[in-house]
Amino acid sequence: MNHETIYVTTDNDGNETSLSVKFDYFKGTMGTTDGKYGMKIEPDTDAYIEINEILDENGEVKEVGLEEQGLIESACWDKVHQDVEDALIDRYEY
Repeated sequence: MNHETIYVTTDNDGNETSLSVKFDYFKGTMGTTDGKYGMKIEPDTDAYIEINEILDENGEVKEVGLEEQGLIESACWDKVHQDVEDALIDRYEY
């Protein structure tokens, strides 16, 4: 699990709002098998994010609609993908 905070600007009815979003990222895991090439005992688990808190510019908890929630989740995944890409680049730069 990784804790992250991102800052997102949303457009709600023509009003731009800056939000601070705190979320956790959980990596996907491979399921277990009953041997090296055996049948799966437990299924694979997909990676997922869990949004813990959304704050507005004043630091107050903000309730968001489905459209805004989709944009925020997309921004969270973009942050996770960018972190992975940066880690890979850093790994191979000497």
